[in-house]
Amino acid sequence: MVRIFRLCLRFDYSVSTLGHVFQASLSLFSAFLVAVDVTCNNWEIVHAIGNAKHFFTPLQDITTIQDMVSQYAFVNNMTPDTISKVAKSMLNYTVDAMDVDNGANYFLTANTYTILESNNDICRTLVGTYTVPTRPPPSQANPFRLAAAINQITYIRGSPLSKAFGTADTVVAPKGSKDQELTNMGYIPGRWDLDMRFSTRIDLPLDTNSYSTNVSMYRIFSKSFCSGCDPNTELGLDICSITYSYNATNNTFAVASAKAFLGGSHLLGLVISRTWGTVASLAIRGVCVVFAVVGYAVSKKTVRWTDPPTMGSWVRRIIHTISPTPLYKFPSHTLTFTTFCLDSDLFVLFYSFAIVLDEKNSMVYSRVMNRWNQYSDNSWVSVQLFAMQFRWLWLNCAVLKLLKSVVNVGAMTRYNGTNVIVGFLNLSSVTYVYLSAVLLILRTQFIEYGNTDNVGLFSTTEDLDGIRVDWFQSWYTRNIPEFILVMIVNLICVIALDHTLNRRLWRRLARNSLARQAMFNSTSILSVMYYTFHDVPGYSGQAVLVQARALCTAQWFLLCHTTCFGLAEHPKNIRAMITKHLGSGVTTTTASRRSSNPNVPTYDPMATKATTTGTPTNKYIVVKAKAANAEVASLDDTTQATGVLTDLEETAVQPNITEMVIVAQDPDGHIHLYDARKRELQALSLEIKILGDTYYVVA
Repeated sequence: MVRIFRLCLRFDYSVSTLGHVFQASLSLFSAFLVAVDVTCNNWEIVHAIGNAKHFFTPLQDITTIQDMVSQYAFVNNMTPDTISKVAKSMLNYTVDAMDVDNGANYFLTANTYTILESNNDICRTLVGTYTVPTRPPPSQANPFRLAAAINQITYIRGSPLSKAFGTADTVVAPKGSKDQELTNMGYIPGRWDLDMRFSTRIDLPLDTNSYSTNVSMYRIFSKSFCSGCDPNTELGLDICSITYSYNATNNTFAVASAKAFLGGSHLLGLVISRTWGTVASLAIRGVCVVFAVVGYAVSKKTVRWTDPPTMGSWVRRIIHTISPTPLYKFPSHTLTFTTFCLDSDLFVLFYSFAIVLDEKNSMVYSRVMNRWNQYSDNSWVSVQLFAMQFRWLWLNCAVLKLLKSVVNVGAMTRYNGTNVIVGFLNLSSVTYVYLSAVLLILRTQFIEYGNTDNVGLFSTTEDLDGIRVDWFQSWYTRNIPEFILVMIVNLICVIALDHTLNRRLWRRLARNSLARQAMFNSTSILSVMYYTFHDVPGYSGQAVLVQARALCTAQWFLLCHTTCFGLAEHPKNIRAMITKHLGSGVTTTTASRRSSNPNVPTYDPMATKATTTGTPTNKYIVVKAKAANAEVASLDDTTQATGVLTDLEETAVQPNITEMVIVAQDPDGHIHLYDARKRELQALSLEIKILGDTYYVVA
């Protein structure tokens, strides 16, 4: 039996160790993704490098549409003169963006993709008949180049959920359908497209035989998500192998086939809008990262217990949030870096706000990259996309925090721990936060799935000038409401899973005053276990054993980095602690109530020492506040680090703690600590505990 018991202990220890290693690995991976997102997905940095300007080589000496028509031969007479008015405005916008770099756009590279199959072959657009100009004829000074201008409106039908549940219409629109037919079938205009291709020069043969050659083909693909809106432009460069012939009699040039080389490369770029929102988003995210590093560094030290006067004004609160004083050099393991980033209101809300500001560009950028990498093998692109979509993890946390606040405000709860819904809106570890984000990482695929049933209406089929594209029905926007719904449902399911698998843990946490401050009485969404459960015989609640250092840092985090609701502790919880105290046989000593007045005696009611007989006896340290401050100030760093408190603590074995304290909030949301005699413990008392590295039993 002893051997079996030891094996069980070893197994539990191994599982616990693996769990810590797993969470640490997730934390490192998430930090890596944030670093990739802030640097590699930083529009300002990529734009400053300037590599994307090469994609505009075909337009370098073009300022008007007529310049373009005079320099290029367009396939099947699909020239810029025949496209719709909206498409012409999109073309003019693109030409102006290249010609006049006024800071209104980002010119971005988006990696290189290996062409592995026909899905990434866009060269066949060059197939067709071209009219060779005669005034002037092609020459060394007037080279012959190919081009194509394809203008269409993309119609979309169905939604992700209708497709998932099988309620979407499956009758495909016939080729050549016009606007009225598509509308009757349930299709809605979702995007304006102007897809242009430009080749490098081609030498005309002297006979009518077929020839083959390789040409570079540039792609400038403008997309607008409402009629008259500024377009985003996809840029590309491929090497195409074409087979062609020339008829000098008819002045026609025919391309019989055009295809890309399998194993060749497609260079991708983008032009996206640069607005105050995108600039602010990058700035806010950068500040948030610095704030997280500084805040985490502060949390690794021990913060002094915060008395209400310290938080008397917003200025003092902000200063105390960033740089609390005094800050002891003793290590504190209350928070991990991931916990800080996922649970701090300031970081979560500001980072989420920055994500929303940049979401338009992010969706376009990630969709284009995903489209090309879907049939390619660029592993770094997968990392970039993962990092970009990982941002929504903080939106998940923000939604949970806002739900918690709304439920608390809307409820008539008077006491901490009585609002079941608020208690439900918590997660036990960062693992469940990551689990809730699995679906969010598939955001791009979710939108693509909702737009799979689409068809193009070309300008050569019908006049497009009378058709309106509504932004709310456009390619991305139409799928966002369902995605948010799925995100919330997924979040609730993950929370329910957490509370089901860890129901015993949640019951124990709900019976402790310190855990209740995070669960029921603040916007904290992570019930981090920086303490251990401590069973007290005869006590109806659940006590925990917590280091004084960890307790002080936890109070600083809850006060400065979350919003406290200010709910009072239920009288039954206070009575339970007092009843246990009165029935425990602990010797009590009459003393004055704690005060910040230095002339009032202060003492530590929690300090005990072991006697020679093993029976715990109470030891009260009664000193003048000024004297205690002098003693503490006189200790050097070495003495503090070893926890030796001359004249304040005797060297002894770990004390048997026989008295409990309770954590409570006042109506202003400030966190206080009270002993069983309902006396508040002030910062000086906890300072002695910090230096001695001792523990509190919190009821």
